Amino acid sequence: MRTFLLGCVSLLVPLLLHAQTPVADLLTTVADDAALASVRWSAALDLGNAAFADAVERQSALDALSTATSAREVGLRANAATALGRIGDASSVSALSASLNDTQPVVRRASAHSLGRIGTEAAARALLTRIDDADRAVRGQVVHALGESGEPVAVGALGAIFLSHNPAKDAALMGEATRALLKMGGFAVDTFAEGLASHDSRKQLTAARALGALGDPRATEPLMRVLGALDPSVAAAAESALAQLGEPAMPELIDALGAENPSVSGRALAAITDMGPPAVTTLVDLFTTSMTRVTELEGELQTLADAAAQAEVAAKAAVVAAQQPPPPPDPSTMTTSEIQRESKGLKKQLKAQHAEHSDIDSLVVYRRAASTFNQWIDSGRRELNRPPAPNPTVLSQEVVGMAPLSSPPTEVPINPQAQGSAAVIASRKKALEDELEDRRARAHDALVALGQIGDDVSVTTLTGVALNGAVLEATLAADALGRTDNANAVAPLTGIIGDAAAPSSVRANAARALGALGATQAQAALEQLAAADPAPNVRRAAQQALAQLARLSA
Repeated sequence: MRTFLLGCVSLLVPLLLHAQTPVADLLTTVADDAALASVRWSAALDLGNAAFADAVERQSALDALSTATSAREVGLRANAATALGRIGDASSVSALSASLNDTQPVVRRASAHSLGRIGTEAAARALLTRIDDADRAVRGQVVHALGESGEPVAVGALGAIFLSHNPAKDAALMGEATRALLKMGGFAVDTFAEGLASHDSRKQLTAARALGALGDPRATEPLMRVLGALDPSVAAAAESALAQLGEPAMPELIDALGAENPSVSGRALAAITDMGPPAVTTLVDLFTTSMTRVTELEGELQTLADAAAQAEVAAKAAVVAAQQPPPPPDPSTMTTSEIQRESKGLKKQLKAQHAEHSDIDSLVVYRRAASTFNQWIDSGRRELNRPPAPNPTVLSQEVVGMAPLSSPPTEVPINPQAQGSAAVIASRKKALEDELEDRRARAHDALVALGQIGDDVSVTTLTGVALNGAVLEATLAADALGRTDNANAVAPLTGIIGDAAAPSSVRANAARALGALGATQAQAALEQLAAADPAPNVRRAAQQALAQLARLSA
């Protein structure tokens, strides 16, 4: 045992003595060309970790190490470059920049690493000179060091690497460039946004994940553009990134709920849901404002329907009025030949009108015209039977072949103003119906999202809708309560199934929700519902819930 302890002491003493070697001795060793190479290399590294007594001693170490970066031994050059990085003084950039041109890759890698640790703009500019180094390992170290520097001056070069290199062939370099750009923060947003527009799905995937990690609100728009990407992994990454952005992305995501592409609307809803409780306030507001607008739109549509009905009645009245024949002339002011010609003309008009129109309105007009014609003929006959008074002036006005005094039958023209009004009403109705559908869908999406988030605020909101909302919304809210996985939803759901005045669709969904929640405390109420409820759909739902509870307890 004693021999063992002596051996341990003999090993530790040199180490302790070396660890306590004064800086002056280390400087001497580094500068001693006659010393063993391994000793000089070790001394150089130790200078990088030394505790300097004052600024003079520190400067002496920097000078010695800077000189050593051009020494004959490769190991000494590499260790000297490493030590300068550990000290981290900006005055070392010049020496390390020169070392970046060393013939040995190991020295260039050590110099690049140290320049990254120093992290000044001058260091970053020096690194940029070797970003296309012939050695793959050196290139990777340079890219890594540029990221460590965090200097925006490197963004352009790093972005060029990210955008121009093939992820399949240069995976390691692409990875380093991506990590380096992430350390640049908001300066890298434009680069990754451009990467989203790439035709390479792997690059798109990397860019989407990076934008999510950066958390910059400016990433919202480019991420929204790929939310419906054909590659599901890219679309999923965009969805996740938008969820990471949180509140700044919410307006665009809410707008996307009305997208025609179901993939876009579905992923937008998933992104909102993935935000969790922070999104609840916005979702509640979305539901409230959407339903308020739904009510307004339903009122506007009813008003429009009333206006359309009135316009239709007015249009029919105008048609009937336009089809009325003009009043016949007074026979007492006409000559015999004029009366005969007028009689023939009226008879032709009535025949034409009767042949052209068969609807009830035209038939009424025809019958009125016929009655008027008969009255006129009777009046004309009486005039014909009266002895003519000698009146040369009137007789001289008879002209053989005079045309009938009444105009020939013509088609009743459509009122352009009425026609335009109908078109305006139809267009307005279509716009209102489209908006109504969109607003109602957004309200329903909000209910679904609240159900998936499932916190206490969501449960309270959904309960209020299930109890007081319109039938469709109340039905959806009851279903959403079953998806909350929140024990606080059991009590209101139990109350709903016990309310005989509630719509059957709401009670049925409430029963299924209790089964989904595993609410064994509601089993008695469900059994009573399954046995005696008058609504068949409610009984079936209660039976399904009981079966689910039985499976869960088995």
